Amino acid sequence: MFSITHQQKLVKIIAQVLLVAWLIYLPVNLFWKFDIDSAYVNGRLVDYLIPKIFVTDILMVSFVLFNLTQKKFRHQIATTLKNLFIDPSWLVITFFFILLGLGQFFAGHQLIATMTWMRLLLITVFGLTVFNSQSITKLVINLGLGLSILIQTGLGLWQFFKQIPLAPYWVLGESRINQVIDIAKFVWQGQERVLAYGSTAHPNILAGVAVVFGLWLMELVTKSKLCPPSKLNPGQLILSPLILQWLILSPIILVLIITQSWSAGLGLLIGWSWLKLNSNRSAQTNQKAFSFLILVFLFVLPFIIHLTALQWSSHSLARRDYLNQSGLSVWQNQPILGVGLSNITAHIEEPVINTEVVRFVQPPHQAGLVWLSETGLIGLFLTYLLIKQLIRTHRQTSIPTCLVALLPIAGLDHYLLTTQTGLLLLLLTVLSLIKLNHKQ
Repeated sequence: MFSITHQQKLVKIIAQVLLVAWLIYLPVNLFWKFDIDSAYVNGRLVDYLIPKIFVTDILMVSFVLFNLTQKKFRHQIATTLKNLFIDPSWLVITFFFILLGLGQFFAGHQLIATMTWMRLLLITVFGLTVFNSQSITKLVINLGLGLSILIQTGLGLWQFFKQIPLAPYWVLGESRINQVIDIAKFVWQGQERVLAYGSTAHPNILAGVAVVFGLWLMELVTKSKLCPPSKLNPGQLILSPLILQWLILSPIILVLIITQSWSAGLGLLIGWSWLKLNSNRSAQTNQKAFSFLILVFLFVLPFIIHLTALQWSSHSLARRDYLNQSGLSVWQNQPILGVGLSNITAHIEEPVINTEVVRFVQPPHQAGLVWLSETGLIGLFLTYLLIKQLIRTHRQTSIPTCLVALLPIAGLDHYLLTTQTGLLLLLLTVLSLIKLNHKQ
């Protein structure tokens, strides 16, 4: 028989292992798919419409259920929920979230729409569980983030130089980069080479993960009370904040080189600048600056892309602009409920005359347009309520660097809302906003 102390230690270790495993598998595109016949549009199989169960789904469910077996945690989560729902604002937010779920029964592809809504619910419950679990410390989170970056960087470098995956798909969910036709490539030293995917679904996602994880760790190092280099002996210089930041930054730069991701590169540049300027600004000033960046990347940038596409003869810009314009037209056709979660690719070609630009059946390359077209005014109002509530309850909280870095990604790509990894990155940044990274 174990003593109570030993049982408590075992419970703590199991919870920590589950969370570290979740962080390591967060970028991993490993899943089981089913009902593939429902994912065809005009005779073409659309990957975004295939129902999937991810390894990270299983890890999240396991983490929640394991914590619910603990009496102390059940009391803690009950107290948290009671405090939340005393506030009428959270009741209104819950009502609109349920309304959004009911709207998925009107989607053309009901199964994937309903599963996506249930996944959003699971992610929310998982986030509350992590926040209320006393077993989870910032050291555990940082360990998981660091291991994940190292694994993804190693995988990416292997794929870039060897041009083959390291292991079978069932190990880390690597794409078959040496077999798939529609694979991201570029020219390196006069030769066409496949870009690094890591274990993600696309090089841009690998780069985004590296930037978000890396900036989280760099911000922690910046805020930590470490000894200055002048007080360290030569053997301890690696503990210098500057050295630690460069040790974190190095794999991120490597990943950006082998993925050629402009959106993640811009995210790193803006995030790094934000981190360096953050210490001299008040929380209110930071929030105003963040609001300005939201305006630029989510509202102004689509117009800049549209005007640029009209002036320059660029197939890439033209395709991006057509997809964005098509997404807006899809929303105009169904403005209240939208077309349903994860359903935009089933409708993206409807308003577009020149289908050549959407021959890969992709969503709009802008997260805001994806959300608007899929959830309509209900989703837009739900987002407004959430942002308003977070601002009200965290008025004195500094905006985390990793959240700032997501803005260029949201403005230039869709994967934050159309992939499992993207949704989990959003969860991670929201957790950082509510001071999880300061939790002891």
